[in-house]
Amino acid sequence: MQENNFIESINSLGIEDVYRENDDTWIIHTKAKRLYELVKFLRQKSGSRLLNIVYDGIDSRKLYYVFLLPSFVDRKIVKIAISDGEITSKPINSLYPFSEILERKAELTSDLVFEKTHYSYVITEDEENKTDAKSHFSLRLIVNDGIVDRASLYLGSVYGEIESRIKGYRWAEVPIKLESMFFLCPFSHQLAYTKALEKIAPLQELPEGMSLLRIFFLEHERLRRHLLWIGMIADFVGNLNFLKRAFEVGNKSSPIIRNLKKQRLSHYGALLSSTKFEFPEKLRKTIAEDVEDLEKEIHELFEDDSYQQVIQLVKNIGELSREEIDSLDPVGPTARALGLRIDMREMLRHEGYDILPVKIAVNDENDVAGLVKVRMEETKNSALLLQVLLEKIPKEFPGNWRIPSNCEPEYMRTVKRSRQSLGMVEAPGGLLTYHLITNPYGRVSVADIVTPTMRNLPVLLQRMKGEKISHIALLLRTLEMSDLIKTIFIHDISRRKTASYSIHELSELGKKAFEKQRKQ
Repeated sequence: MQENNFIESINSLGIEDVYRENDDTWIIHTKAKRLYELVKFLRQKSGSRLLNIVYDGIDSRKLYYVFLLPSFVDRKIVKIAISDGEITSKPINSLYPFSEILERKAELTSDLVFEKTHYSYVITEDEENKTDAKSHFSLRLIVNDGIVDRASLYLGSVYGEIESRIKGYRWAEVPIKLESMFFLCPFSHQLAYTKALEKIAPLQELPEGMSLLRIFFLEHERLRRHLLWIGMIADFVGNLNFLKRAFEVGNKSSPIIRNLKKQRLSHYGALLSSTKFEFPEKLRKTIAEDVEDLEKEIHELFEDDSYQQVIQLVKNIGELSREEIDSLDPVGPTARALGLRIDMREMLRHEGYDILPVKIAVNDENDVAGLVKVRMEETKNSALLLQVLLEKIPKEFPGNWRIPSNCEPEYMRTVKRSRQSLGMVEAPGGLLTYHLITNPYGRVSVADIVTPTMRNLPVLLQRMKGEKISHIALLLRTLEMSDLIKTIFIHDISRRKTASYSIHELSELGKKAFEKQRKQ
């Protein structure tokens, strides 16, 4: 949609305060009473996603609802701004179920209070007293005769500690610190933060070679994470043969990164460096041979009978109807396994993916088996992308300019007000965003992280309804960060009993049930 048409569309709703904030973002200022009507209009646009609800309590004191609308407007991001004294409005979780999780997260980091709805994915305050409020996440299940009637969630501090620590570091220090903060997918987090920062700090335009190097590390991480994920699913259903082979294949990708680091082509170097990079042909040939062997191993792994055994054991578990899928807005492999073609690599093709043969794997089986198949296809495609990237990364290319520290006087004189930026990455689990807000002194005052796991929580809770208790731990394992859920509270109506389990305890019960199923 062209610029004038977009403005006319918003004006037709009686809203005139709309303008372009930057090259990829529109901002709409409105009253809280108009929020529901406006969000309902945006919800009807194909591919729409609610990215974040973030409070800027610095100088503007506004609440921002941030949306991704790829099919509606050329500039991908639309932000709705409401003054902080007017935040009471009709809840929008009937339009975007995920909004309730973001509202609770905003409440935990500010003095905001959002209106609660009658039915909630998030456990109410009365119920919180029955849970372990110190947990990052607690899951509460209402069960009848071994079948889940309802699943809800206590949302704790989530990433509050990490977000707080980010504000304490200098800008350029954060990416290398993030590597130790996230065991799973650290480069995705480093890249999302850096992309947000690049919109604030005065850097030169990113060279093509650096963009391609970033994609190389990202696809390598996707490949390794998918192999680990499928291996863990195999472990849960008792297929130790596939688990062992998946780990072995994943470990064979390690020499690729070690060889790059010998030439100072590290993860951190691909993010922030003013140094000129060199990629010698001898090194390129060595890595190409490693990638070729890895791709062969991956194809052999998924042609093995043990892979088909995993597929058969998880078929028909966690099935969702088309109506449920359309209302939940999943992301990443979870979305693509439900028949939705949602992939940020396609939406951000200008960042280097436009010259690569990216295959968007889509499956509409709507169960855990479909999710395994999507991850399998993406693993194969990532191996192919690594090969193509080795041919396209130039022999030498410059790095980015050094990012200034938070307190350099020269930079501080150029900053007149607080600024916002959003970094987006298609991580292995799906859309990952880092929302940064700087104060007028050039320091990060708000760092807001929203992960694929958080976005897919409504799908997880919906999947659990009608499922056997023995399948719950398996469904939890389909999340990227399932270990965030510390405690599972199960209230059995038929037995009038409530019990609590750690995810490990619930997993052991589930594994025994699958073992019994295999023997039968």
